[in-house]
Amino acid sequence: MVLTGDDVEFGAAVSGPLSSEQDAPLCEMYGAASKRLRKEPVFIIAFMPLLYNTGGEVFLDILNNASGLPVFGTIAVDHTKDYHEAKVIFNGKAYGDSLSMIIVSGGVSPKFLIASVSDERALKQNAIITGSHGNILKEVNGIPAVQYMESLGLTKDGQIEGPGTIPFIVDYNDGTKPVVRAIFAQTPEGYAVCGGAMPVNSTLSIGSLDYNDVMETSGKIIGEVTEGLSSRGGALLLFSCVGRNYALGLRTGDEMEKISHSLDGKIPFVMAYSGGEICPLYDRGDKLKNRFHNDTIIACLL
Repeated sequence: MVLTGDDVEFGAAVSGPLSSEQDAPLCEMYGAASKRLRKEPVFIIAFMPLLYNTGGEVFLDILNNASGLPVFGTIAVDHTKDYHEAKVIFNGKAYGDSLSMIIVSGGVSPKFLIASVSDERALKQNAIITGSHGNILKEVNGIPAVQYMESLGLTKDGQIEGPGTIPFIVDYNDGTKPVVRAIFAQTPEGYAVCGGAMPVNSTLSIGSLDYNDVMETSGKIIGEVTEGLSSRGGALLLFSCVGRNYALGLRTGDEMEKISHSLDGKIPFVMAYSGGEICPLYDRGDKLKNRFHNDTIIACLL
């Protein structure tokens, strides 16, 4: 996809190597890219690297603090089992530990949409996160995370079964829509390593993801997109979690085929599968808050 506009400017940049210990590479990148723009920036499209020791939410928080702008984007994945060849690409070069982004300014009004686990596929028995550190879930309802999982029948021999296949639904209780988190691993202490922040005092519930739900939520978000189309044209960016693709089983192309058929001729669009989705949500005051998601399909309608 090529994005262009008579009254729009783009500031593209790539960072230096990233780590959880410093935010300078991202702050320097944003500062340098934003200075090249003649108009006020509106939002950021970000492409983050997949780093095993640092969650994408860390980088999102840095961008949020540096810019104060809505951030939309994805984490890179590939077709290997452990994603070890995942790269971010910028100006013909591939980077394993750098973030690239586009700052968009001028006459553009993005509309952000998300769809994740359907309400009817979430357990109604909510719990409270009582202990966590970043993306590490330590305690639920005052008991260790693995013990809570055991009470739900989600463990075997003391280990959480099927990491990556159990969607956690986390409500920040701030008026924004709940976000979905995937479990990536279990620590020796019995903690759950999740795909995004698990704030203390948030409400937690367990959902399920299958073929029918992926197809249903894809239809929901495309319905919202088509309702928001205008005669001015525009463009659409779509990212769907790779976990949703796994849930399709052997019919791995069905979600893309449905979206392509639904949007054919209506609007130019690009869709890709994602290792983590970045999309703002509206709070009670109708203000945008940047959020990181798993097992979710996100859209940016321009």
